[in-house]
Amino acid sequence: PNANLTDLSFLRNVRKLGRCTPGAGGIANFSLASYGATNPLVYLGMSGLRETAGKVLLGGKSTCYVDTLNKWRSIVMFGNFTTAFFNTGKANCTGLGCSALCSDDGCLGPSGRDCYGCRNVSFDGSCYSDCEDARMKTNETRGVYVDGVTKECRICDPLCFPHGCTGPSNLECLQCPSLKLGASCVDSCPAGSYQSGTTCLLCSSVCQAPGSSTPSCTGPGTQLGPGGCSECTVAIFSGAPIQLETCVAQCPKATTFNNGTFNGDGVQVCLRCHPQCMGGCIGAASTECTSCRNSQRAGTTSTNCVQSCNSLTEFTGAGNECLPCHAECL
Repeated sequence: PNANLTDLSFLRNVRKLGRCTPGAGGIANFSLASYGATNPLVYLGMSGLRETAGKVLLGGKSTCYVDTLNKWRSIVMFGNFTTAFFNTGKANCTGLGCSALCSDDGCLGPSGRDCYGCRNVSFDGSCYSDCEDARMKTNETRGVYVDGVTKECRICDPLCFPHGCTGPSNLECLQCPSLKLGASCVDSCPAGSYQSGTTCLLCSSVCQAPGSSTPSCTGPGTQLGPGGCSECTVAIFSGAPIQLETCVAQCPKATTFNNGTFNGDGVQVCLRCHPQCMGGCIGAASTECTSCRNSQRAGTTSTNCVQSCNSLTEFTGAGNECLPCHAECL
């Protein structure tokens, strides 16, 4: 044997060993054999091993660790029989024990990387006291968290870097390095939101273009322009000059719905009622009010609203009307 080969840890990732075929002499039907007075092997280090197809014969110091492996006999199989032999020339095992990081399943060597199961957490094939211990000892610059089911330390979502996390998603970052949308960390504000400091806030639902399901805005307001909506489906229409001024879900009181479009862009327009209107209107003129704020000219059937009656009419408080003067009046 190679006098420098004190362990087989270079086979750490091997999960299954085959076996020598019949006719191979004294090692026929063996998957692994290491014994003899001059055997240099101190420990196996094959912590990934989960199955053998043949017998295993170990002697010397290497058996000190194998004897700790409670599950070992369940993986060493030949036919239907467990055929592991551990006590050939067994050496003194004083000081040769598993790491305190190993579980009661035992180990195949002295370090946390040789454990057959971890007492606390595992990371990249080794056992550690906790995930922060794992991160520091492996020089891992990214944050890590512990999987509550498998007890494995896993890398945080990249959007949590460098502050760490408590779980796998960007909803579980300890702190957002750039921007935050609700409980999530993001690297830029997505469609339907706007940036306010280090936070992405949702646009008002009225800031949607015709046919769109995602609002667009530059701020919290509902006015069209900076700090408000970029688009509208329904808008209050006013002016001179004529312009859309505020996005709304539906035409409010004191406006009337114009079923046409504005400048051909498909926006539904709410026309503001005339200032003399009260309670709504059917158009923007003072003659299209449903009722008047002050006075109503020319009788009960008219909706021509005025601020005050002219010299040829008189105000009647009962009907809030401007009625014509008597024919004999000058």
